[in-house]
Amino acid sequence: MKYFENYRKLRYILIEGPYEPFENLTAFICNKKMKCKFTMGKNGRKCPANCQCTYRDMFIIDCRKPRKSRQIPPLPIPADYGIDLRFPGHQLIQLPNNTLPGYIKVLKLDVSDNNINSIAIHQLPKELYTLDISNNPITTLDDRVADYLSKNSLNSRHSFGQRSIRWIVYCEQTHLLHLLHTNSVSQYVFYEQLNGKCSYKCKCCFDRKTQSFVIDCSSKAVDLPKLPNRIPNKLTLIFGNCSLKEFPKNLTRLLKTHNITHLDLQENYLKSLDEETVDFYNNHDNTTIELSGNPWNCICKPRSFLFFLKKRNPAEYRMTMDRCGIPMCPDSCVCCLNNLNSSSLNVDCRGQRLKQLPLLPESATSLDLRDNNITEINLQSLDILKNKILSKGLKLSLSGNPWTCTCDLFTFTEKFTFFIQDFKEIECSNLGKRLEFVEESDACPSYFIYPLLLFVFSMIIITVLNAFVYFKQPILMWFYEHEICMSMAVRVDLERMKKFDAFLCFTHKDERLIEDYVERLEKGQRQFRLCFYLRDWNVGASIPECIIQSVKDSRRIIILMTKNFLESTWGKLEFRLALHATSKDRCKRLIVILYPDVENFDELDSELKAYMVLNTYLRRDSPNFWNKLLYSMPHVT
Repeated sequence: MKYFENYRKLRYILIEGPYEPFENLTAFICNKKMKCKFTMGKNGRKCPANCQCTYRDMFIIDCRKPRKSRQIPPLPIPADYGIDLRFPGHQLIQLPNNTLPGYIKVLKLDVSDNNINSIAIHQLPKELYTLDISNNPITTLDDRVADYLSKNSLNSRHSFGQRSIRWIVYCEQTHLLHLLHTNSVSQYVFYEQLNGKCSYKCKCCFDRKTQSFVIDCSSKAVDLPKLPNRIPNKLTLIFGNCSLKEFPKNLTRLLKTHNITHLDLQENYLKSLDEETVDFYNNHDNTTIELSGNPWNCICKPRSFLFFLKKRNPAEYRMTMDRCGIPMCPDSCVCCLNNLNSSSLNVDCRGQRLKQLPLLPESATSLDLRDNNITEINLQSLDILKNKILSKGLKLSLSGNPWTCTCDLFTFTEKFTFFIQDFKEIECSNLGKRLEFVEESDACPSYFIYPLLLFVFSMIIITVLNAFVYFKQPILMWFYEHEICMSMAVRVDLERMKKFDAFLCFTHKDERLIEDYVERLEKGQRQFRLCFYLRDWNVGASIPECIIQSVKDSRRIIILMTKNFLESTWGKLEFRLALHATSKDRCKRLIVILYPDVENFDELDSELKAYMVLNTYLRRDSPNFWNKLLYSMPHVT
């Protein structure tokens, strides 16, 4: 065999008899049955230790025994075109770089039953026809790796072994999704986030945005996929454009047992949803359902579906109404037909908490107002109903409302009893009995009652007005204090431009009293401007002139009439000057506050004494003293 040493391109040598081996020979030595022996690779490497190198349609390097290696050794490059490397059951934690001698020529690679948890693109040979990574702790593949495997046609269970892999797949991993879904691969895929297998006709992945597991069976004629009993995540089911003609029977059960938060039924041939499904979605507002693009029926059974469709997808409901030729329907109601060949238009407003009659379509032949909060129907609406009964034979359902049975309603229902389908069930809340047992005298009282009511009402008004006139002053004071009806309580003051709001007149013996007035009037809520001699008179000025100027500059003059004041000559002078200055005023500027220690007015001269006898004054010990004083002061709005 040494003769063939330099024939490096020679692949096979067929022999029939004995031969002398040569250790540097790169060609396979084969008999007629193509049982071949391998000596050395073209790169000068022999068969790796603990491995068997044979040829059966391809160069096989079988390293299954013993299973102790932590890495793949350098490989011989055969004279033939590729390598079938079998390296299962070892302790590999990663694949070698594709720069490993001979590794680039591997066409089939079996690394099952190892400890590999990830694969990088630089760890794959140039051309790989089959790959088996079964029973490794790997859970996902880099998108470039998945793209590489798809392009190399590793898309079946025969070319891509992944038995016992618990895949974690995210929806943005498009290449990995394609790899697992293509052809029959997905029949053998186990999804960790689903805790089970996915239907081979559907794409399955985890959507990070919605934090839910998506089973997308769109554009496939499929039955409902079987789901595991326990799924750790929320579910999104997509059955768009699946040619569904009826809602899957077992899907309602799955809605109750699994956390299906989004269901897409768009672009199918569905005509209605069953009552159980509608009830489920009505009680689970946190779930969504897509319904557009289906030829929904507009017949009245089941009624709950049309209410549901209008609530969840108003645009789809409007398209359904347009397709059936139904005009604009009241917002709180649904409109439907008895059957597809019928021209009768039913307006169903049951249980919508209505308080008044809705605006009816012109072609309405039935109106259901049961179980609302309607108490009465005005005359205009009763006329509309009357005209529709006479022209269209409108049928009415009115029970379940707290009706106030007035004379107008009684007359209407008595005349059109035949058209009220639930007449015997209508309750009169104001009379405490059913309408069928109400007599005309109950609903339509005698006419003398109305004049009596008018008389009673008039007497009440007169009594209220008299009470207001009698208690006018306290009422206006209360209004002013609480800033209510200020236009009524506030008096117009004609002297708004004066410097002070009030001039306090008192004797020097009563200086202790001033602090209370300053606190209440100047520092109170209204903040009046006060004038008194202790603070506002100039030193050395003439007292009479100061009194006259203070009276002139003030909108009110307040006399603190104490016993000391009556005994004071200057006090009497202030009183007389204030009286003369205000005698011709259109508004009452002089406010006399009489203190309890004053027993009579004997010490006053005749003019001042006459004023005190003929005019009102304010007692300091009055229980409502400060409110009365504030109301007597200039009004500030």
